[in-house]
Amino acid sequence: MQTTTDRKIYPLRNDFVFKLVFGQEGNERLVARLIDALLHFEGDRRIDNLQLLNPFNLKDSPDDKFSIVDVKATDRGCRRFTIEMQARSDSFFTRRMAYYLALLYAGQLKAGHGFDELNPSYGIAILNDILLPTHPTFECHFRFQEQTRAMPGANGLVLPDLMELHFVELPKFVDRTTGLRSRLEKWLHILKFGELYAAGKELPEDFQDEKELLMAMEEMKRVNADERLRAILEQREKEEHIRVTALHEAERRGIEKGIEKGIEKGRKEGFEKGRKEGFEEGLKKGVAKGRKEVRGK
Repeated sequence: MQTTTDRKIYPLRNDFVFKLVFGQEGNERLVARLIDALLHFEGDRRIDNLQLLNPFNLKDSPDDKFSIVDVKATDRGCRRFTIEMQARSDSFFTRRMAYYLALLYAGQLKAGHGFDELNPSYGIAILNDILLPTHPTFECHFRFQEQTRAMPGANGLVLPDLMELHFVELPKFVDRTTGLRSRLEKWLHILKFGELYAAGKELPEDFQDEKELLMAMEEMKRVNADERLRAILEQREKEEHIRVTALHEAERRGIEKGIEKGIEKGRKEGFEKGRKEGFEEGLKKGVAKGRKEVRGK
């Protein structure tokens, strides 16, 4: 396999690399362990068998919106999961994730099935960006929770086994320098710094026995070493540069146009004000002159 140390290494934070690693058939065990860590599944809640699903959210009618998620899966207990790797958030990202989650949950119910056949669904977003700046930690979970303040003891009641949204903000994650890392900390460490180890840096000692983490690293190296996949990654990167440049140019032109409009508006207002003031001044002078002439007569 060709080495990638002399070239840019595209990390697992890249949504395309993430999809190629965790959305690849044969890598279900990686996805299971990642989900276990992100959702803090312990004991009998841990995923013992996982099946990857078609990531395309197909339209049921012409008016429905077609969408694609990075990873979509279900486990033996019929729980359903979507995982999104997102480089940047936007003002509608939470709505988009809620929409994907609603599709995931509702998509279980086929003709002839009852509501008793609906199973819990989880939407997970890993962001290389800050989505919730006022939230103090790097992870947050949202569920259906009772909010009535007037009922003592009721507030905080959660409706179980429905839908949950989970967000992880990688920039907020600060890796510990001492002590043993938790399994979540290990996964986030690899997601945030994996390309450094792919380039030759030695893995921390407590990672050496983590089979799935090591496998994820090898899969990332495989994607980076594949010339066809690298060509796609480089083209996507080039298109992103073009998109950002166009956006900046549009912003610059918008600012310039706004300045021009402001100047033109100022000129017009100044002219109108000057003309009005001049007219009023002339009127005053005319009235004063007329009064003098009347007095003189």
